[in-house]
Amino acid sequence: MAQLNADVLDVRLEAVFTLSAFAFSKFSSSSTSAFPCYEIAERIIKYVEEQSLRYKALPPDNLLPAIVKSAFSDGDRQFWQRKGLFFGISFASAISVLLDYRIFTSPRLLKLVFLVLAQVAGGKRRNDAAHTEMWKILIWAFSRIPTGEQHLEDRMAQEQNLEGWNKTREKAYRLLKQEVKNGLGVSLVKVLLRRVRHGRRDSRDVEKAIAMIGDLLVHGEDGSKRDAVLMLDRLMSGIGAPPLSRAAKEVEFEIVFSKDLFNGALLGKHWREFTVQPTIVAVEDIHPLCEEEVSAFWDQLAKYWASIVQDLLLHLDDNFPVSLVTCFLSLEK
Repeated sequence: MAQLNADVLDVRLEAVFTLSAFAFSKFSSSSTSAFPCYEIAERIIKYVEEQSLRYKALPPDNLLPAIVKSAFSDGDRQFWQRKGLFFGISFASAISVLLDYRIFTSPRLLKLVFLVLAQVAGGKRRNDAAHTEMWKILIWAFSRIPTGEQHLEDRMAQEQNLEGWNKTREKAYRLLKQEVKNGLGVSLVKVLLRRVRHGRRDSRDVEKAIAMIGDLLVHGEDGSKRDAVLMLDRLMSGIGAPPLSRAAKEVEFEIVFSKDLFNGALLGKHWREFTVQPTIVAVEDIHPLCEEEVSAFWDQLAKYWASIVQDLLLHLDDNFPVSLVTCFLSLEK
């Protein structure tokens, strides 16, 4: 990791490529228990914490936060040779993957990642696809935060007890729900409606998911509103389904994001070749509400349905899902 502080660009790029190789190996490993997740996360956290100390012996410009900032600075373009953007994205993505859900317990690491996200989201180096895919890595990490006592067997999770992780998860949720464009709202709702705890969903997560859909309907842009309508339709498609079985096993689950962000591919590209292939999270991947969940949250669901109908009357939409109208009308009888 110390090579990130080198005065030679190629050495810094090699350091990020090494981190990317570890991140790629983590996903390629047939068993997560075979990969040294805890040991690598601890080293990264220790390094970044040390690099963030003001009394560090190195000159301030040679400390990691300053180096990441300089990668996006026009004043340092001669040193970076148009590789700064790729350095920042690859570095932030690789450490996000390697730290996994532990990233939400390290404010300094989150600050570094969001420094890069801010640069990718706006200004001269804006790239919506890269920003979206980087945000999906954080949603993936959020989906892996321990939610049950069985998860505390993982050494990575033993930093705090279940109550501590619940608080961490709540803070992470409040952070991640701020970005919902380009399908990110769908990804987060998918995580919240994942079946956990012996086949059952936490009612607080169901409430959060429904509230997010409501926020998208009221405050979202056109694309996000469309996502909200489709998600509400999907949630209601489970009407008539039996309650979730308490004996059911946890459903196979995955949040997808572009591997190009952390597999080292960007480091070898010319800046004119900068593209990130977006991944798609389908609304159909969201688990519908069962009948008991619809009954429990009927007031909120009916309010959002009424909002959709009102908007539909003002702005006719031929693509509006008729099944949503049919479903609610049948339930109102």
